[in-house]
Amino acid sequence: MECIKLAVSECGYAERSEMVAQRIVYALREKYPGQRVYIPAPSRKEKYSAIQNEFNGKNKQDICRRWGISERWLYEIMHKKIDKR
Repeated sequence: MECIKLAVSECGYAERSEMVAQRIVYALREKYPGQRVYIPAPSRKEKYSAIQNEFNGKNKQDICRRWGISERWLYEIMHKKIDKR
């Protein structure tokens, strides 16, 4: 539930993140009781695009830590042209 609260708060709903997270968890439990739910990792294209959008030139350590990449790889990603279609 913590990851849902974090995602909701990052979307600008910090004051309601607990309530929204609880509702999402409840809905998932209702729809998939006792089942494992597969949530795929982002594609390479999605990941690189997100990294490029988040990087502001001053947050390299935060991005490297968040995405589990090295500084060298961050700069490789920043120089890649990502088709954002």
